[in-house]
Amino acid sequence: MSVNSHTRASQKRSFATKSYERHLRASSASSETSLDLEDSVGSLNGLTITGSHEKQILKDVEIAQAHNDRAVLIQRVRQTCLSKGSHGIQDLGIMFRHLDIDYNKRITFQELKDKLKDYGMSCSDIDLNILFCHLDKDGSGGIDFVELMEALRPPMKQCRIDVINEAFDIVDSGENGTIDMDEIRVVYAANARRHPKFISGEWTEEQTLRHFLDSLDTPGSPDGKVTRQEFMNYYAGVSVTVDDDCYFDMMMRSVYGLPAVSSRTKNAAKTAK
Repeated sequence: MSVNSHTRASQKRSFATKSYERHLRASSASSETSLDLEDSVGSLNGLTITGSHEKQILKDVEIAQAHNDRAVLIQRVRQTCLSKGSHGIQDLGIMFRHLDIDYNKRITFQELKDKLKDYGMSCSDIDLNILFCHLDKDGSGGIDFVELMEALRPPMKQCRIDVINEAFDIVDSGENGTIDMDEIRVVYAANARRHPKFISGEWTEEQTLRHFLDSLDTPGSPDGKVTRQEFMNYYAGVSVTVDDDCYFDMMMRSVYGLPAVSSRTKNAAKTAK
């Protein structure tokens, strides 16, 4: 073999060796990358990932946490009210109504903070901001009074909501969406005559009926007419004091003279047939 041929052969072997070494390094890097990916998947399962999914996951976690924080805060306010009795939420409503001197039905952040404190509940400004921003749906800087009362209303089972609606429909004989004194008198007069203050002679029947109507009406500013929402809010407060669904149903049917089987149940049965 000539010198030139030997030199070319050596160069080929050197090139081949270097190529093989590069292949090994590439394979090693690929293996490490694979391991890194496996580690990343493991981290993903543990919610400690980095990369393109991080922002979305963190955003989802923050949203879930915010929903949880709001629910916890509303529950705290609700429980504080209910600890003062079935009228606790209405009593808080009266406090806010007294602030509403211009009758715009709006509550500011400072008013919310001050009145919750007066009512025996202290919250940090951070918690109050979370609650306030949740209730200030239009971002106007004020909470709608009705929406606040609805948010604080204790949740009820559908069977209780149904019988409350049935009672309202019975009383609302004019079918105009409100209950007035004349309509209350028709269905509640017998109950009024059994009221302790009527029996003792302290109240007349008219005063007893007026007291009941006002207790159903918007706290602090009764207008003599009760809407379905006001009726529902009142009995939501009563509902938390009655554990048994059957007893609650029986109580509502007894007070308002409802049939033993609701019209809704009858209609549902007919539809099923």
